Amino acid sequence: MFDEKDLQQIREHGLTPEQAETQLENFRRGFPFLNVVRAASPGDGVLVVGAAEADAAVAGAAVVCWGSLAQRNAVSRRTILALVDAAPVGCLRLFDINLRLNYYDERIVRDSLERADILKLNEDELPVVARFFGLEGAAERVVAQLVERFSLRYVVFTEGGRGSRVTAADGRTSYLATPRVEVADTVGAGDAFTATFAASLMQGLPMEECHRRAVAVAAFVCTRHGAIAPLSEFMKTEITNR
Repeated sequence: MFDEKDLQQIREHGLTPEQAETQLENFRRGFPFLNVVRAASPGDGVLVVGAAEADAAVAGAAVVCWGSLAQRNAVSRRTILALVDAAPVGCLRLFDINLRLNYYDERIVRDSLERADILKLNEDELPVVARFFGLEGAAERVVAQLVERFSLRYVVFTEGGRGSRVTAADGRTSYLATPRVEVADTVGAGDAFTATFAASLMQGLPMEECHRRAVAVAAFVCTRHGAIAPLSEFMKTEITNR
């Protein structure tokens, strides 16, 4: 199943092929027993939460971020949407769509978009979403239609090595080319982009600055192995240099 490149990356992450295969099988089946009352760790499972539990879990949340992949299981889907619905007024709701294989459908995407303030998607995902909702035209036009149709504050559209564009509800846009860096590992770069963009919005920074920081951190993560790359002091200074 794994080629030599796969095996090398597995070893670099301190895993065995058997452990990697187990993780893949878990992804295929879903995670119906994940404990949502604290940060997940290996061995945790998913629980269905009631209204009171959901309220307590997200009572102090400033941002709720979710995707489609974890919703491939009906139990985890209900749990995720319950948590999103329970988020307090003013909490930023960010749907990082993350379409994978056949683990999504129109209903999953629609239900999440109807709850979201921000949508993040890439060049492969945009045509799928456009087809779901009968949207036509160039990427910029489809994004504008999504903003209007689902009352989104922002749509973040990424195009891999070419660049990314953020479109706001008022029509403003920010486009940045992807920085040229020595890529060690792209794992975690998209999540780093999303987290930095959301954290910067929480700080009240302008859309353009939020975008700049997100691009800078994502590029930095690409230069490090693994999904979690501690920021260097230089990088911390770079992203906060306005």
